[in-house]
Amino acid sequence: MQAMPIASHALDTVYLDIVGEIIPSSAVGHCWILTMIDSATRFFIAVPMRNIASVSVGRNSYEAVFNFRNSEGKSSRPCIKSEF
Repeated sequence: MQAMPIASHALDTVYLDIVGEIIPSSAVGHCWILTMIDSATRFFIAVPMRNIASVSVGRNSYEAVFNFRNSEGKSSRPCIKSEF
């Protein structure tokens, strides 16, 4: 292993990894965990997932960073402004 470079600004470099398959799955069917860490701030996010299809990983990583959801799955206000 070698040291990874540290970014100078938040969200310049974000590392993703998927943990699982975790057996048994949760009561709602989550058996994977998408983990993300920002290189500059060391801010860490872990998102439970039911599957690891590329669309699911992309959607979950975007929503975890740019849009928090409440327990009913409804979107709250964005936590970071995006210019996408």
